[in-house]
Amino acid sequence: MLSMGVFPDVSLLQARERRDDARRLLTRKIDPGAERRAARVVDRQSFEAVARDYLAKLARHVRDNKRSPETLKKATWMLERFVFPDLGARPISSITSKELLVTLKKIESQNFHETARRTKQKCGQIFRHAVGLGLTEHDITVDLRGLLEAPLVEHDADHRACPGRRPPPCPR
Repeated sequence: MLSMGVFPDVSLLQARERRDDARRLLTRKIDPGAERRAARVVDRQSFEAVARDYLAKLARHVRDNKRSPETLKKATWMLERFVFPDLGARPISSITSKELLVTLKKIESQNFHETARRTKQKCGQIFRHAVGLGLTEHDITVDLRGLLEAPLVEHDADHRACPGRRPPPCPR
């Protein structure tokens, strides 16, 4: 037995097409139900699915006041804007460090150096989450150490120019 869908949502014509597809699979000795279950498993192992699971965990930390809501907001923004379009649909175990580096270099090419570094950091957390779930063997972001440009940092003006600050002790 195989369900083709609920009537108002699935028209009779669509149900017949799905039935014909299932029969074609059966003629090739493929169980349509097992095929459907396998497709769902692959969907749950995509980078985006694992990342959404990680973001849900992060949201629980926000609710428990262990993390700032801004942390969740920024993480969601980074992933949805930069990573999901390139790697979201891919199974997390098949993503290579080279592919992730290409995505991070795209971010860097827009002069978002700090965002690229933070995105790499967030992807590392997601890969470690996937390791914990048994979906991949290791965190591929470790291989990317030192490959992104450091952001240009502008330091504050001389400390003596700031009123109210104590000068550093004199070296002797």
